[in-house]
Amino acid sequence: MTREITPLPMPAAVSQMMSQHSSDAMWYTDARGKILHASGAVEGLLGLGPDRLIGPSRIWRRLVHPDDQASALPTLESPVDHLGNDQSELVFRVVDGEGRPTRRLRVELSEHRDASGRLRGVLGVARDLTCRLAGRPEAPPHALCDSLEGRPGAIQFEQILRKVRAATLVFDLEGNVTFANEAALELWGLDSEAMAKTSLWDLYVAEIPVAPGAQGLSLEGGRADHREGEFTIRRGDGNDLPCFVSFTLIRNPAGVPTGLVAISRDVTADKMLQQEVLQAQKMDSVGNLAGGVAHDFNNLLAGILGYAEMIRESAKPGTRLHSQVEFIEASATRASHLTQQLLSFSRKGKYNLRVTTLNEIVSGAKMILEGSLPKSILLHVDLDPDPCRIEVDPNQLAQVILNLGLNARDAIPRAGWITLRVRTRRLDADFCRDRVGLEPGTYAELMVKDTGQGMSDETQAHIFEPFFTTKELNKGTGLGLSVVYGIVHNHGGHIEVHSSPGVGTQFVIHLPATERPITVDETPEDVAGDGGQECILVVDDEPTIRELVTDILQPLGYSLLRAKDGMEAIELFTRSHGEIALVLLDMQMPTLNGLETFRRLREIDPEVRVILSSGYGMDQDIQEIIREGVLGFIQKPYKINELTRIVRDCLDRQ
Repeated sequence: MTREITPLPMPAAVSQMMSQHSSDAMWYTDARGKILHASGAVEGLLGLGPDRLIGPSRIWRRLVHPDDQASALPTLESPVDHLGNDQSELVFRVVDGEGRPTRRLRVELSEHRDASGRLRGVLGVARDLTCRLAGRPEAPPHALCDSLEGRPGAIQFEQILRKVRAATLVFDLEGNVTFANEAALELWGLDSEAMAKTSLWDLYVAEIPVAPGAQGLSLEGGRADHREGEFTIRRGDGNDLPCFVSFTLIRNPAGVPTGLVAISRDVTADKMLQQEVLQAQKMDSVGNLAGGVAHDFNNLLAGILGYAEMIRESAKPGTRLHSQVEFIEASATRASHLTQQLLSFSRKGKYNLRVTTLNEIVSGAKMILEGSLPKSILLHVDLDPDPCRIEVDPNQLAQVILNLGLNARDAIPRAGWITLRVRTRRLDADFCRDRVGLEPGTYAELMVKDTGQGMSDETQAHIFEPFFTTKELNKGTGLGLSVVYGIVHNHGGHIEVHSSPGVGTQFVIHLPATERPITVDETPEDVAGDGGQECILVVDDEPTIRELVTDILQPLGYSLLRAKDGMEAIELFTRSHGEIALVLLDMQMPTLNGLETFRRLREIDPEVRVILSSGYGMDQDIQEIIREGVLGFIQKPYKINELTRIVRDCLDRQ
């Protein structure tokens, strides 16, 4: 049931004093957008006096920076047509008479309706972001245009302030509340009767820049009559909220203090978004480090696995040498899987994209997950009756589901439930605004929920960091959730967690939908490619890789040329491009990387055939070079059959 809110009455004298001492520029338009009244503060922010602002709304075309006009002018010139939920907020730059940017403003527009609900006009309030961002002192507050009494269409500011979305409170000199608008009652969660019984120190927690004294309230620090910053409010339900608060001392015409105005704005969402941005930046930094380590390690593993496989093939089965080499190969393969996890976290893992549905992936993962759960834990799967299509690597997404499912299993001490739910969601701008990386549109949503022991806020702040784990020693690598994070974000998605100790945990993943048709699987057989007589140029800065490729391909009849970097490759190709049938090119090299080397080779021979190789997976840089004409890609460490097959396929391709 919606609670009817009745604002506390505002004394007429206080309403005028509040306007006179506001540091924010204000203006009022009729329902058609024509500016009827403006405060003196507009001159300091917009560069022209209130009398020059009053009139048709096209004045904004002179004031708004050209680059910001497309987003700002429609709302400024026709505010009624663009207000969302009776209120809208804009950020734009203003220019001087010569078109030079002078300030960056945040403007809040709010509807003003009369007692019958009829729209009478729109109130605009502008705040200078330039000063606050640069740390410069703001200009002194200006008085609203002289008394509106007697002017045509005079505005009753009490009626306007009741409806404005900024939570506004007025206190007397003893700190008692004398006025609270609807937004303030909503922010504090109080009705008008309860609000009337509160004081300044009941509503704001800890230190605020207001001090009681023999002569009444006074402001500490900052300008004598104005102070703003982030402070904490205490709601009627006992919960605390961070707010940006502007305190302004009210004086009568004789300069004697008569009260205090406090305008508060909840910044909880802003702080959450800021925290998410910082977390994303931290994860990217750690991911880059992890990806670099994994790339270098993959180069080393390529030599170990390659030569181990060659020795195993030549050793007699059943001998001690054969079993020892198998052990080396198995250990190196496990190490390769670990580096693949690091690459997945760093968003540089190997991705084989296909168009499918989340229903299909969840159904496949369900069979594996069920076999990993004890009988005391039940698995409930709720699929989407009409799933949207997504373009993803199904194996990587299955790994996400299994990692989350196994974590949920470990979080349930005895018996409980794990739920996997798939839905199609249409995400709007309001939902995406507080979630980094999301754009409005259609998404496939996966929820993984458990009835386990849950997590504290402190634990939730670290769960996506690599090597962070709450499990006992030797019970986990701490890579599971960091891999989940990397895979989801590399697919253009978003993941968030909701958890409370003793209640359980819920992960929610959103992946963007696609209109492309479902992909038909074409899985290549794991067979070796035939040999040949062609000449192949191997370009890699790792000597071990050059030797390994030579030892694999030369016995099959191929002739090999080798280059240690891009510059040497270009010199060899310039002399011998008529003989070279194929180039096996490393992506990450000093001096000249794979992309630059490929472009230089193509200048020499536009028909050059190139296979790209990398210790990273198929990231955006590699996808770009493939679009430019590279015939194939192989990730290190690769098996002998993989290499021989892709070499033969690219040589035979017409």
